[in-house]
Amino acid sequence: MKRTSGFNPSELTYGSDNEESRLRLRELMLFVADRCQGDPNFGVTKLNKILFYCDFFAFAKLGKPITGIPYNKLTYGPVPTGAENARRKMEQDGDVFMSPEGYSPFRPRHIIPRRDADLTLFSGPEVALVDGIIEALSGATGSQLRDMSHGKAWQAVGMHQVIPYEAIFLSDEPYTEEDIARAHELVVSGEIED
Repeated sequence: MKRTSGFNPSELTYGSDNEESRLRLRELMLFVADRCQGDPNFGVTKLNKILFYCDFFAFAKLGKPITGIPYNKLTYGPVPTGAENARRKMEQDGDVFMSPEGYSPFRPRHIIPRRDADLTLFSGPEVALVDGIIEALSGATGSQLRDMSHGKAWQAVGMHQVIPYEAIFLSDEPYTEEDIARAHELVVSGEIED
């Protein structure tokens, strides 16, 4: 369907992979890793999903993402652009230690911070939002969060494409009869064309 009321996909917010967003991503990774040290389910998968929810919920609640980094649709859910490179650089710089756990080839890799995050980069509401998301997701495993992250925001784009931040406003609830009737009204009225 095509909207005729001036919608332009190029006006969506995809984020930027620039020096500032990469710095904010690294510091947010440190902050989340520090807060999640007591969580036995915390690993790279869970970190990526927490980062996704922090940035996308911040966009919805605060009007802008915390890091501003783009998120790609990958098989296991949304992942911040350059997340693996950021973790490697942080490990090389001595900011984190990556600890494999267990003996399974699919074992979670734990991120152990070796320094405190620079919280001066974040506002009070951003820190509070991150803490709230960590608390809300504390009991979930990486696999559960992976499955949960495969909602309509993730489904909105093709594999390896960047997910627009506005996708957070897509409801994961099933369409109701009222939703379908309203869509039909918009098509009939000409506001939306097939």
